[in-house]
Amino acid sequence: MIFLIQTLSIGMDLAWWALLIVFLVAACRLYPLQGFRWIAAHFCVALATVPVGQWLFLPFQKPAGSTLSGAFGVAGFWTFLISAAADFIVLVLALSEISSLISKAYPETRSVIIRSLLCAHGYVRHLGFSAVALALAYPVPALVYRLTHGTPTA
Repeated sequence: MIFLIQTLSIGMDLAWWALLIVFLVAACRLYPLQGFRWIAAHFCVALATVPVGQWLFLPFQKPAGSTLSGAFGVAGFWTFLISAAADFIVLVLALSEISSLISKAYPETRSVIIRSLLCAHGYVRHLGFSAVALALAYPVPALVYRLTHGTPTA
């Protein structure tokens, strides 16, 4: 039953990512902004790599109540860290695009946050490349764990 729920979860993740990609492609066509293109590229790559990373962890699920210590916990922590860093970069990209639009519409508005995000907007290519690279790196901890610990026997 747990395997069925986890498989359905992966399917729901795929549907969520597909909706995000459709929205970003539509936004890129309406508003040709650099940050949106990088965000869309990140989600396109993540659409393939996130389910692979989750699938690599499926046979290694720990029983309920056990601690996530040892190599399994380390692999899970690195997967979480990669995912969180990628999400943060995507957030900065989106907010920097919004702040650039705000500064074009209202040039007299110069708060500290908008100035910081406008500074980050100057590094859109670097941030976008980092987001795509982190999306590619998502399944790496699970793959390393699987290669070092083999497939579990039931």
